[in-house]
Amino acid sequence: MPDDMKALKEKLQKLKTKLELHNKLSKVQLSLTKQWQMIFDSIKDALILIDEDGYVVQCNKATSDMLKKPCLEIIGSYCWELLHKNCQRDKNCLFIKMKEKKERIKGSFEIDGKKYRVILDPFLDEKGNILGAIHIISELKKKDKSIH
Repeated sequence: MPDDMKALKEKLQKLKTKLELHNKLSKVQLSLTKQWQMIFDSIKDALILIDEDGYVVQCNKATSDMLKKPCLEIIGSYCWELLHKNCQRDKNCLFIKMKEKKERIKGSFEIDGKKYRVILDPFLDEKGNILGAIHIISELKKKDKSIH
């Protein structure tokens, strides 16, 4: 076998090995993604992950049930469009308060006659900049006396 062919065969073998490794890693990543979503969906409180601008990037099944929408319709919306039922942030918006204070904010709101407690925790980088946040939303039962 000529040297050129031998070198080409070696390169193809290395490429095949890299491709096999990439495929294995992709399967592991997909498995971890599915596992994360399964854990996320097992939580009974509504969880909404948002980016630094307030766009929903992920939610769990409880969120879908609460809002009566599939997650794919929720993702990409602003959080205030979903929770305040208006198309703009208002002075009571917890997201605005959280961005100003850069700390956990608590509050409540109502959807379809049901009252909910909401906690909004920011994700901060090492410099204290907000990267996003998580809404943790629980239905307030009549026995619950406080939103805190």
